[in-house]
Amino acid sequence: MNTEVHWYDERHHILVMHHVGDWDWERFHAIFEAARGLASTVNYAVAGVQVMATGLKIPKTSALPHMRTVLTNAPPNLRHTVMVIQSPMMKNFLSTMLGLVGGAVGTHKIFFANSLEEAISILDQQPIGASHPYP
Repeated sequence: MNTEVHWYDERHHILVMHHVGDWDWERFHAIFEAARGLASTVNYAVAGVQVMATGLKIPKTSALPHMRTVLTNAPPNLRHTVMVIQSPMMKNFLSTMLGLVGGAVGTHKIFFANSLEEAISILDQQPIGASHPYP
């Protein structure tokens, strides 16, 4: 999987991960560790945007334990994640998987969008902590 992990904004409030190509679970965990490392460089609430390329394939082994691990070990300052996915089938699959591991999510909210622009718009409407929007 070719993945780019970077801050969307100069103020480091929104972390973006672009996922392209085939991948395995080892690479999946390494990417999320890199994102976790970036999130840990700030001491305030952040959001994540996962941009999944069209045609991205999930490895054939079960996704459930891997998703649970990532959600359980999400950075403590991660408040919202928006998953940008074009495929209705992939959205349904991930929505089902998230429902199965929902207890691991806690106060972290997950949304779906069709584009990065829509993801940012969704985040603009979400409060952080008390009632502060993402800058």
